[in-house]
Amino acid sequence: MIIGIVGQPAAGKDTLAGFLEKQGFYHISTGDFLRQELTRQGGGSSDRQALHNFVTTMREQHGAGYPTTELLKSIAGKNTVLTGLRQIAEIEILRSQKDDQFILIAISAPIEKRFQWAHARKREGDNISFNEFKRQEDQERAGTAHQVDAVMASADILIENDGTIEDLGEKLRRALSSAGYPKRS
Repeated sequence: MIIGIVGQPAAGKDTLAGFLEKQGFYHISTGDFLRQELTRQGGGSSDRQALHNFVTTMREQHGAGYPTTELLKSIAGKNTVLTGLRQIAEIEILRSQKDDQFILIAISAPIEKRFQWAHARKREGDNISFNEFKRQEDQERAGTAHQVDAVMASADILIENDGTIEDLGEKLRRALSSAGYPKRS
């Protein structure tokens, strides 16, 4: 089974993935994969703008489904949670290749909370003002390299991250259960 998680920056994608890891899922962060690839190819900064530029170039070379097309090669037969999906083409690939073994979860949270969480995680490029955080998000929404809103709209499950971590875990458990996951044989 593959569970994809999509959401705006710092919405709680990796936190949801952490809950699934505790249940035996293998976690792949597309953002971490891209940061590693950017570094491997001699890129400098791995802030949001640098990653945006890098993934745009890679999608021009490898197709709109990149990096999912690359990541699928390493997850055959494993229960996997894949975070940070950004393109409808990635979802189409997962749905066509994994059919009933794929579920997409969208997570949303208020921008003010996401800004606070981004600062707390201290990832490169996150130490910016609220206005810059919002500007970067608006820029991503207006561009073609990221289609987060469209991907979120195609999700099977929507979870609002507006409470505690414990609340989030319970929302995930209830949502998966009501959607019939895990699948019973």
